[in-house]
Amino acid sequence: MRDPGRGAAKGGAQGGRTLDGFFGFSHPFYRPLWRRLLVVGAALGWALVEAVSGHPGWALLFGAAGAWAAWGLLIAYPPGRRDPDTSDTSDTSDTEDPE
Repeated sequence: MRDPGRGAAKGGAQGGRTLDGFFGFSHPFYRPLWRRLLVVGAALGWALVEAVSGHPGWALLFGAAGAWAAWGLLIAYPPGRRDPDTSDTSDTSDTEDPE
């Protein structure tokens, strides 16, 4: 028999599977900030195009996708997964000088 508390401890009632795994917000592709901004901007920009064109249903759909992408890629994106190029590598106290 399955332990009902086990799934909740790992991230939800789905036994540890979250929507992050389904949509891949933690994929290494999204580490650079410019890619995350581009994805969010494209979805919200297309929502604006649809709204101006008079298609409120599509505008709502792309607006929701853009809001979800903004949440997953900008607001709730874990600091440990952010762009590795911004990390400070000037600390060389662990390296030895060859003589």
